[in-house]
Amino acid sequence: MPWLRFVNCQPKGAKMRTRRQQRYEILRANGFLAGEAKPLSRIPIATVPYMKPLIRERRGLLREAQRQKVTTAQYEAAIKAIYNKNDFLKRNKLGRLIPDPWAMLHDFEDRYRAKYPAYESPWEKKRRVWVDFVARIERTITTQRYRRAPA
Repeated sequence: MPWLRFVNCQPKGAKMRTRRQQRYEILRANGFLAGEAKPLSRIPIATVPYMKPLIRERRGLLREAQRQKVTTAQYEAAIKAIYNKNDFLKRNKLGRLIPDPWAMLHDFEDRYRAKYPAYESPWEKKRRVWVDFVARIERTITTQRYRRAPA
């Protein structure tokens, strides 16, 4: 049926995936565990420059594990061992140490800053732009008050 290729091929009632869901699936496909991919899917891959090296490194670990025919449990244990080795851990509500993907991300950001000193975090840049904007508005308001003040 030639008309079929023009029809949306999603199952009936299926919704389009959100960008966060797409990022989650990209992370999972590149070897991130579910507990890592869920929080890291908040970070935009295209605009944060240290996400690509992070994904590339994890993809390399996944391919190496596939070459060695490592089981899923062994792969997860190896990833958790990396967290333990680099001390990327936090305590959960019960007081147990669990892997902390944010600590790993901050480490990658620090390494990226060391490599590129001119780099400014998008969040820092947004804050700086906002503070500059507010200061400029406040200067304008005070200038207008002085002009209107009776002599």
